[in-house]
Amino acid sequence: MNIGTTRQLLADDELIESMNHVFQVLNPGRKHSGNPLIVADKPWETGDWLYATTVLLDPAAAGKDRFRIWYYGFMEEWGDRDYPGLLLAHSEDGIHWEKPDLGLVSLNGSKANNGLFLNNSRGWIVMEGLCYDPSDPDPSRSYKALAFVGAEEPQVRRDGWGAYFSPDGLHWQPYEKNPVLKYDHVTVCEVLTTIYNEQSANPRPGHPLDRYRYYAPAKYSSYTCGGPLSRAYGKMRRASGLMTSSDFIPNDFTQWSPNHLILQPDEVDDFLAGQRIMAQSPALNANHPEEHRAEFYEMGLMPYGDILLGFLWVFDLSGDVEGKGQDGTIHVQLVGTRDLRTWKRLGERRPLLSPGSPGDWDAGLVYPCNRPVVVGDEIRMYYSGANRGHGWKPGVRQSIGMASWRLDGFVSINASNAKGTLTTKVFTFSGRKLFINAESAGGEVLVEMLDESEGPIPGFTMEDCVPFRGDGVREEVKWKSDNRLADLAGKPVKLRFRMTRAKLYSFQFLE
Repeated sequence: MNIGTTRQLLADDELIESMNHVFQVLNPGRKHSGNPLIVADKPWETGDWLYATTVLLDPAAAGKDRFRIWYYGFMEEWGDRDYPGLLLAHSEDGIHWEKPDLGLVSLNGSKANNGLFLNNSRGWIVMEGLCYDPSDPDPSRSYKALAFVGAEEPQVRRDGWGAYFSPDGLHWQPYEKNPVLKYDHVTVCEVLTTIYNEQSANPRPGHPLDRYRYYAPAKYSSYTCGGPLSRAYGKMRRASGLMTSSDFIPNDFTQWSPNHLILQPDEVDDFLAGQRIMAQSPALNANHPEEHRAEFYEMGLMPYGDILLGFLWVFDLSGDVEGKGQDGTIHVQLVGTRDLRTWKRLGERRPLLSPGSPGDWDAGLVYPCNRPVVVGDEIRMYYSGANRGHGWKPGVRQSIGMASWRLDGFVSINASNAKGTLTTKVFTFSGRKLFINAESAGGEVLVEMLDESEGPIPGFTMEDCVPFRGDGVREEVKWKSDNRLADLAGKPVKLRFRMTRAKLYSFQFLE
């Protein structure tokens, strides 16, 4: 295995050969103390129901356009009235948001609003996630999205997913040959988002995660979830699929791949859903134990070096609300793949982001945006949160908040008072320095280099290592010897970490 100079997370077991007295731990997000950060406070945000789709950070932008969020302010009953199909807010720090008067659409005779285009019952467009692609040679297509298109009048119509393009994220134009994906309610459903894979701009030779420019995680309607012994086996249930593309729109050479089923709930998910539903029952209107089950509603993605991380929306379905659909809570779990074929459940299916306690603004469900945002040494996940479960009912309020992690911080290797070790599998690397992301609370981290037979390499043993004590996301590992780490580049080696009262998040070789 050649890891080059790519940062190596320890979220799965791909690089781990053995662990002794250390534990792989999922770290739930820290919700911002000022949540919710964005609430429905404009006349056109009636229904008190905001749904965030995408947050983008432009480090080069000045002032309030450094952060931009695209979101919906749905109306439960709009009749034949126009309403904003997509809204935009901006911020200098990603915490304090403003809703600018964009002057793009007219509502009640005024363009003083933050709407981007209009919807109504005769035709609507729903963009559930958009992406910014600086590598597109056509600047008018720098921003792109797949949008679900349909209507309610004069008859219900579901056209499918169309491609839309914009030079600035504000002014959008449809692709002339829409739809690019036709709705069929099984493999092409009404829930889908889009992700730009920035790693494809500088692809590593033969690396499966650098092959495609765009990912579209999508709902997949499956009849085999849970296994034959499940009470819901044979019922249509939500599962997770993935589509890929190199060019976003069909042409003579490429098109969106079929929606491949990648993850579906099983008996363990159904059992855990029942336990969570009972704990969250105050936020629910329907709680029928015979209907309890898990479904996978949607998934956000984040390309992260040698692993593609997925943020799985797990719907703990509690029963039907008459006339209002299915009720239940939604939380986020962590999954990942290194080849787009095999997906692993990371963190023992524990919630990465959970609804709040009964009475909290997000007590019922959390919907994260299509991907997290890296801000310095912090990862931020912006999400929509509702005070009630999924089934529509009076008193539902949905707003937008944020949770965060340290860089690389979704999963860590933790050691307590006892000395613990983690030994990697054999790999080759490039570079001349080794860095770790770690923290120690009165403890330390030491590292040694091993040969293929796990013999300590002279000059890079535990005894030679300068202990790391502190907290840092990019701390150089140093040894007392004069031996050069660069001399080991390209040779098969292992690493062994010895830790006490510490957390290890990642490691990386650099020039």
